[in-house]
Amino acid sequence: ETVILLFGMMVMVQILSSTGAFEKVTLYGLRWSRGDPWKLIVLLGIGVSVASAFLDNVTCMLLLTPVCIRLCQTIHIPPQPVLIATAVMSNIGG
Repeated sequence: ETVILLFGMMVMVQILSSTGAFEKVTLYGLRWSRGDPWKLIVLLGIGVSVASAFLDNVTCMLLLTPVCIRLCQTIHIPPQPVLIATAVMSNIGG
């Protein structure tokens, strides 16, 4: 069951990526954080904690990883620390 769920989520992430949904979420994140990396990490942490309360941790990370990477590329910071912080917040929220 778990493998099928993860495969389905990966397919859903690919479909959402082709529709531009992640770009829209990225723009909202940039608007709310105003380009400040600390505000971005707090915003992503709150979002992933709330989402992780309703979804599985791995599912949340599959959905938010493309958004995190695009946000970090846009404001020119390395995505690894932001992804690690997001994964920790996903575990805390779930």
